[in-house]
Amino acid sequence: MDETKRPLCGKHGEEWSAWLDYRLPPGPVMLVGQAGADLTARGVMERQELRSERWRDTIRSSQLLITEACAAGLSCGPSTPDRVLALQMPDSSIGATTVRAYLARVLGELFRRGESFSPSRPFGGDRSYGFMDEELIIALEDSGQFGLSKHSDYDKERKARKLIADAIRRLGEESR
Repeated sequence: MDETKRPLCGKHGEEWSAWLDYRLPPGPVMLVGQAGADLTARGVMERQELRSERWRDTIRSSQLLITEACAAGLSCGPSTPDRVLALQMPDSSIGATTVRAYLARVLGELFRRGESFSPSRPFGGDRSYGFMDEELIIALEDSGQFGLSKHSDYDKERKARKLIADAIRRLGEESR
């Protein structure tokens, strides 16, 4: 991105960065003897170069569209970790109103209890408190914002854990 342009919002910055992976998507394999195919080493190399150039053009075009959309203020918004932290938790067993508040309470309990802290039940063994990971995953899924309902249970939990880990990292970035 050109340094003279204004920075992208969090959401568009994530989308733009996702295009930095220059690996080519899987493509069709040309079979030996296919009509009109140049099967010499030079012919194969030229096809690979052409395919790579097309992919680079796709990347540049997509990044340009994202940059233009952000400059126009189209669908700008906070990044995914910020959206996770701001997510409402109306059914929290500890009365936290957002994921940010919930994580802050967990950290406070960890500091207060030290070695007696239990990650699975950070607020004690009382059954009225839910399991930490379950409460956070349920809040993410219930929000409908992160596409978790379309995944299997295993994939849902894996994706939710990544979203939560990214949100926790964001908390650390805010304190710098």
